[in-house]
Amino acid sequence: MTTNNEPSSVESAIEILSRSVREKIKAIHQTNYSEDSSLSHPLSFPCIYNVSKELRKLNKRAYNPWVVSIGPIHNNNDDDKEEQHLKEMEHIKVAYTEELLCRIAGKSASPEVKGYWMDKALMECSAAMLHLAASAFNCYADNLKAIIEKKIPQHRLAEMLLIDGCFILELLYRPSLKNC
Repeated sequence: MTTNNEPSSVESAIEILSRSVREKIKAIHQTNYSEDSSLSHPLSFPCIYNVSKELRKLNKRAYNPWVVSIGPIHNNNDDDKEEQHLKEMEHIKVAYTEELLCRIAGKSASPEVKGYWMDKALMECSAAMLHLAASAFNCYADNLKAIIEKKIPQHRLAEMLLIDGCFILELLYRPSLKNC
């Protein structure tokens, strides 16, 4: 039994857990991630890589999207007949984006007011995504960057990231809606 001056076992567990995570965060900042120490943080280097051809051959369906493509790797492949089915979801991603913007604008607003707030939200999201697109692009390994640069202009990459991001947010939000 604990007194008012003694921490409970739950409080002790919380303190132990937070101390452990804090130590791991400190360790990240103290670790050198390259021999020349040019990378000061684990997220400073590419974190999106292509699956090797050998691994992909083992089970192609395990590494290719079946229903929806998120991001630039499997997007815009007009010459790839096996990925044509992914284009069918593009209009749904745009519709989900509109639903998210509509929710931001508010359901009770008049159509004119709602349109204004949807446009304002879209402009703010667009500005943010244009700013973040270069950082997102730098998350890809160099061999993927070359592929992406060939097939997708930078403004299209920002548009894709905006629509894909809104789609994911709306997809995660929808289960909490009662009339969905």
